[in-house]
Amino acid sequence: MSQPEPDRETVLVFGSTGTQGRPVAGLLLDEGYAVRAVTRNPEAAAGLTARGAQVVAADLNDPDAVRAAAQGADRVFLHLPLSFGAPGAAERARAAIDALVAAGVRQIVFSTSGPVPHAPQGIPGLDDRVAVLRHVLDTGVGTVLKPTGFMENFAAPWSAERLAAGELAYPRPPELQVAWVTNDDVAAAALAAMRDPATVGQVFVLAGPEALDGPAAADRLARGLGRSVTYREIDGTEFAEMMTPYLGAETAKAIGSGYDQMPRFQDPMMIPDGGPAAAALGIRLTPLEEWARTRDWDAGGRPRSA
Repeated sequence: MSQPEPDRETVLVFGSTGTQGRPVAGLLLDEGYAVRAVTRNPEAAAGLTARGAQVVAADLNDPDAVRAAAQGADRVFLHLPLSFGAPGAAERARAAIDALVAAGVRQIVFSTSGPVPHAPQGIPGLDDRVAVLRHVLDTGVGTVLKPTGFMENFAAPWSAERLAAGELAYPRPPELQVAWVTNDDVAAAALAAMRDPATVGQVFVLAGPEALDGPAAADRLARGLGRSVTYREIDGTEFAEMMTPYLGAETAKAIGSGYDQMPRFQDPMMIPDGGPAAAALGIRLTPLEEWARTRDWDAGGRPRSA
């Protein structure tokens, strides 16, 4: 493994080819950091390699591989998959975090990949997230980012197909609101946290500037795309069917089932005030309409890039 230049910090980015990790890796490269991009599929990281990132194949379920990947790294960006919650997942995540600490990293910037309550709720997958969040903070080197729902959900291929046809199909009741946040803003928050040692030990709630119900989200997307978009509530089973060709049946079923288990009343964690975190980190939160308007969509209304 080649050594980084002595005047640059090295940041280990997990999930570097995914929707959360890729914006973080790209922004760090823009800012002159030495990026060590972790992925289970190095071929998918060709774009990062071309930009100077060092690509490392490692799996979070292998603590020895995680520790090896982290040797010599200063900071880490780590996040949980949306389907997190399988039996033993929390234990494996804690082992990976311990491996990072054992490797001597100075900071772990951890994204929870969605809302996480302050205490266990008796829901296994959610309680696992609570346990992992606490473990990150207990390391003494952790900074936690707690985003709401990601705008990139609308650009995922299974959703973009429906959006291109003028329909926002989502497995939540239309009256429930979400303060949608973009992964680009999460990346900006991660960079800001890495630049400020005072962020270690803190939790930052990241939420977009608008709390939108389903029809309002469809309206913002319609304005941004310049076409008519209507909202339709679907159940988790239909959502899983949409995702299966892209994620595989097991992962799609887990995500769809997770949506079906969510309460059908307004969750305050989905509409927090993101202003305090944005002010503390010095970042700007992007409205949904602006996000849709500034993305690169093809003539059919599908995103050209993830």
